[in-house]
Amino acid sequence: MERGSGRTTKQMEGAPQNSVFVWVNGHTKYPERLAKKIGRDDLKIVTPYWLESNAWRGCRFTGVAVDHAAHLTNRQRDGLQGLLLYVIDA
Repeated sequence: MERGSGRTTKQMEGAPQNSVFVWVNGHTKYPERLAKKIGRDDLKIVTPYWLESNAWRGCRFTGVAVDHAAHLTNRQRDGLQGLLLYVIDA
């Protein structure tokens, strides 16, 4: 898929309220602006490195979306698996 295809927008729009959105790298200004533009200020935009930090422990989220262009390391995938344990039904 080419850049500007709207795939990220569709992922954000389809995420449940108060979800985590994992961006592709450590530069989150673009996805933060995009989320605001489409009225999704409720999304918590995070970097793949956030998954490694375990900062999500003890938090509750209604969903997790990983950007289609993200390439997670094994450690980040492990963090994602842990994060999924903290997803609650809204």
